[in-house]
Amino acid sequence: MKNLLLVMLASAILLTGCVAKVDEKFVEFEKVDVEVSDYVETDEIVKEDIVDDAEKTEENKDNITEESPKVQEKAEEEKPPVTKVEEKSEQKTVEKEPVKETPKQPVKTEKVDYSKINLNGKIICIDAAHGIFTENKQEGIAPGLSLLKDGFKEGTKGANITEDEITLAVANVLKQKLEAKGATVLMTRTDQNASLSNVERAEFANNNGADICIKLHADGNKEGGSGMTMLVPGNKYISDKNLLVNSKRLGQTVLNGAIAKTGAIKRGVYTTSEMTGFNWSKIPVIVLEMGFLTNPQDEAKLSDANYQSLIADGIVEGILEYYR
Repeated sequence: MKNLLLVMLASAILLTGCVAKVDEKFVEFEKVDVEVSDYVETDEIVKEDIVDDAEKTEENKDNITEESPKVQEKAEEEKPPVTKVEEKSEQKTVEKEPVKETPKQPVKTEKVDYSKINLNGKIICIDAAHGIFTENKQEGIAPGLSLLKDGFKEGTKGANITEDEITLAVANVLKQKLEAKGATVLMTRTDQNASLSNVERAEFANNNGADICIKLHADGNKEGGSGMTMLVPGNKYISDKNLLVNSKRLGQTVLNGAIAKTGAIKRGVYTTSEMTGFNWSKIPVIVLEMGFLTNPQDEAKLSDANYQSLIADGIVEGILEYYR
């Protein structure tokens, strides 16, 4: 009798261990099932899985185990999404009569022969951004303000070229093309060295009688980016409405010209009140971000002399359109 009791006790212990292992495996399976369901990509798969579980529960309702109610509850909880999926798929199959639209008339664009337009008597300042500097100083973001910004700042760097290099290269080509049209050109720098701060560049254009100022920049960000952006002054620190209106118009014509010549992505015209060079200017002024040096494709184009010439051609046509 004693031996029989010992055998029964041992059997009970073994059975308990097996149940514990089954429970542990089941918990692990539920966890994996939840993780897998998070990656289900189509409604069809979700729908089929739910229907299968529901059917199995219905067929085996006479043989309910301890875990079966959980499966049934899960099936009941997930039935509403099935209905929604079915309704959604039914709605997709409904065909609507096509709406007849009035054909749009092509917009007639005036073809301008820019070769017959000149810039005689116009004084244009070209500001090739950044450059190598040895001086560090702070200056007011706008006249009369104590808010300070760096007077000199390094530009964006690509894998093979820097912003100050590309802006000067385009500036030199642009100078030649503007002079060929009869304009007098002022340059804020003619080599890699930056001797003028941001305020001094604006004052250089103001004090030398420039009619407009074209600032050349190159863009950059962590995502790479691509295309051309135009920046024009905002009204936070500038009260001269004519300057604001004319800067915007100049920005639009120059961006359109540069895009037309290069085929670059057009990112649009944006106003900003955070540029010192804008806020100290007394004449229409713009910044053309010519492309992203952090994008290998943009950098390759910007490094190409032919592409630089196309940018300059577009800027010239934009200026001609502005004065036309």
